[in-house]
Amino acid sequence: GKQTWKIPTKSKIDERKLKLNPDLEDSLSKNSSPIEFFNLFVTSELLDMILEQTQLYATSLSINNTNGKEVDEITVEDIKKAFGIVLYMGILKLPNRRMYWQNNTRVDIIANTMGVNRFAKIMQLLHYNDNNLIPASKSEDYNKCYKIQPLVDYIREKFFEAVIPETYVAVDEQLVPFKGASCLKRYLPKKPKKWGYKLWAIAGVSGYVYTFEVDGEKGKTGPPDGWDAPEKCGESGFVVLRLIEKLEEDKHKLFFDNFFSSPELMEYLARKGFWALATLNANRSRKCPLPSESELKKSGRGSSAQNVNKERSVVVTSWYDSRRVLMISNFIGKEPVGECTRYIRKEKATASVERPASVELYNNYMGGVDKSDMMLALYRTKYRCRKWYQRIALHLISQCAVNAWIIYKEMGGLKSYLDFLTEICVTLMVGKPQSDDSDEDQPEPPPPPKKRMKASNIPEAIRYDKYDHWPILLDMPNAQRCKMDGCKKKTMFMCSKCNVYLCVTKSTCFLNFHGK
Repeated sequence: GKQTWKIPTKSKIDERKLKLNPDLEDSLSKNSSPIEFFNLFVTSELLDMILEQTQLYATSLSINNTNGKEVDEITVEDIKKAFGIVLYMGILKLPNRRMYWQNNTRVDIIANTMGVNRFAKIMQLLHYNDNNLIPASKSEDYNKCYKIQPLVDYIREKFFEAVIPETYVAVDEQLVPFKGASCLKRYLPKKPKKWGYKLWAIAGVSGYVYTFEVDGEKGKTGPPDGWDAPEKCGESGFVVLRLIEKLEEDKHKLFFDNFFSSPELMEYLARKGFWALATLNANRSRKCPLPSESELKKSGRGSSAQNVNKERSVVVTSWYDSRRVLMISNFIGKEPVGECTRYIRKEKATASVERPASVELYNNYMGGVDKSDMMLALYRTKYRCRKWYQRIALHLISQCAVNAWIIYKEMGGLKSYLDFLTEICVTLMVGKPQSDDSDEDQPEPPPPPKKRMKASNIPEAIRYDKYDHWPILLDMPNAQRCKMDGCKKKTMFMCSKCNVYLCVTKSTCFLNFHGK
């Protein structure tokens, strides 16, 4: 029907930053180890689930194996070590996986954790759901994401439970690079990596991803249950509604791009108590009476106009920069008009041009998902395998590390993401098992690594874990300085796990070094 437009009004909302869930504040602080933050998401419960499904799959292989060769037993420690190795491979990249174990290119911390064949076998067997219960492809219960659905559901829930979401949140797409064969693979020509799995995600301006869904996941169509959103919102608009389903009303300002936006979606979001701002395609403007691109161009760079639909309480702003940009919102228009700096090619100089408030706000707060993607891309694992679902699974494990670091930084932590991730990897590879109820069958002390680690570089989660630290007497011509603070003696004993020299005498440096 006919739409009526008018000048907009303003809306305000209290702002808040990302905060840890109060239920978790007693167990975590800025001085907590990186592995403790990582374990908010990769919990013992999740590892037990992965172990159960992996053992189930390994058993089925043993039963169906005609050559009579049994698969070695896999433990939770094996899975943790495998995840640690894969994440560390993203930090220290080599062209071929086996180079981490070869003599000329050996990486000790990886090679000493487990053998290359053992690692390859564990990665081959890793499973997240029961293959015996896969629905038939033509049945109503068929799910393209069945192989990883429990992992997706669990991590998605943990992401949202761990924090209190911040005010400014953005919806955008993520791409998990993959060029193998899969019905879930998508082609996105505007992305740096054009082939892969597409995920829809909602993240705060901090970069923390609150929830997500895999494109093609079963049950992820239409609006959330009980939401009477109009059909004209479109399937892209329903993605936004599903991602904000658990967010509180009147607490958030939401940002997304023109793939999702429409006047109907903005109106519905206003009814549900969500302030929203997005770019808009001209063919979805519902005949809003705004100047054309040529008219704005005549008025000069920085010219703008706006109108509000009284029935929908939606404002559309048009701004001319290098081309016309349309913005749509249910809470902000062009006022107050600000300024930005642009390079004027004809004059070969920079100049200040006017910029609507909606454009400035959008530029400031739209990049949450992109920030998370940037962090993931820094140390993305290059692990390649034939199983399509492993790429998504490893992406989610990496996302857990990114989200853990963001919480750590918001709590005042000082470590860089590289140091934070490295400590997680080292702890996963050589750290203490989750349960050690018996002293039976204690392992023999492993041989000391070839290179020693500085005492200051040993992660606290390893140094104080009270597990598998052995004093080893080395056959060497000269004793070395004890690394315990305040001790000036020399010793020939080394800790097998920390790889530092410590006295094993009446001064008890070995015990004191490993106890807080």
